[in-house]
Amino acid sequence: MQKILSILSSKPHNLHYLNRYVKFIKWCNSQPKAKTYCESHHICPKAADLFPEYKDLRINKWNSIKLTARQHIIAHIILWKTYGGSQSQALHYILNIQNEETKYSTRSVPKSIDIRYAAKLKDEFRQWRKEKATFKDASGKKYFLETTDPLIQELNLVGFMKDSVQSDLHKQRHSDAKKPNRSIKLYFLSSKTTVKLYSEDFHNYIEQGWKSYRNTEDYEFIRKAGNAKTAVFWTGRNRYATQDGVYFGSYLKNDPIIKEYDLIIYRSEKQIAQNASRSALATKARLGTNIYTNGIDEVFAFEPPDTTWKLGRKPRNAEWEIKRKEAYMKACKGAKTYTNGFVNTFIKEGDSIPDGFYLGMKFRPNTIYYYTNEDETELLEFKGHHMPPMGMTKIKINKAMSIKKSLNNL
Repeated sequence: MQKILSILSSKPHNLHYLNRYVKFIKWCNSQPKAKTYCESHHICPKAADLFPEYKDLRINKWNSIKLTARQHIIAHIILWKTYGGSQSQALHYILNIQNEETKYSTRSVPKSIDIRYAAKLKDEFRQWRKEKATFKDASGKKYFLETTDPLIQELNLVGFMKDSVQSDLHKQRHSDAKKPNRSIKLYFLSSKTTVKLYSEDFHNYIEQGWKSYRNTEDYEFIRKAGNAKTAVFWTGRNRYATQDGVYFGSYLKNDPIIKEYDLIIYRSEKQIAQNASRSALATKARLGTNIYTNGIDEVFAFEPPDTTWKLGRKPRNAEWEIKRKEAYMKACKGAKTYTNGFVNTFIKEGDSIPDGFYLGMKFRPNTIYYYTNEDETELLEFKGHHMPPMGMTKIKINKAMSIKKSLNNL
């Protein structure tokens, strides 16, 4: 490697990037390449202004190294920063031309590199190509010369493309070269702008983190921003319908239009069926499960996840208890308790009572309930869940014991 370093150092160079290039080549040479797509790279560049004498790799095998497509691109980026000149054209070829050829269809230029270098190199290449063209002699030998070069007249050179048929790809490249004012869209999170590709603004935007495409972080930011906007809109808001179920609109819960038109909460038939299906599935999934806690989280499970989880709920703090009491008082204010024997619900005066619910609290499994008729000549008792007997009133235990005593004395 010392021999290669001395050869590379023999041409005008940037010492910092030359050292980085040598270290990079050493590292690439130490990496395994088995079953990986690779490309041959001239360690000492074969350009006419650098080391054309080492161009033939069959003779100068020491000047050849196998690199992956990404490593090959990085190597030419460092060479461009080391020598400039012809290496800017070499890098332009790799990024903008070579990658389009059919035989290189298995490789692609990483977006981060394409955005950072491709446009700048295209601009440099365009400036370098000004007033130059490719010519050929009678035997077909090519010459790349300035259009004013006297050699053209001496050798009777003609344009390289004369008498040849251009492919659609070459026609497109010629067309692209005539568009120095072409614009490009750039993206940053949820923002979008359009700038000229070969302008100073383009490089300023790129340095600030703008990209020519949206990545996963951008889409995630847009999704969260959209969700936050939706959440703000729907906070305290519901969909409402007329009494016959026709959708009316979405309004805040305290909007006077709700009382004015006697609106009710809107639920489509599909939503009702979906809610019922989800409730049934959730009930089925949790049937037989218990709540376990590790002191931080809670889970519904048939068995504790591990020995750190215990049966029960996690401890509630003072803030949670205050909120629970406030919610309870808000629901209870001006309402009475109704039950179907299993669950309680609070119903305010004027609201409809669900089928199967009646005034009172749900039954406790180990509690005995007493009922008597109007003249207190009959006493019935039930334990746990039951249906209250028709025409009889539930009474407290002390009155039940008094009635029971008087009935026994008869």
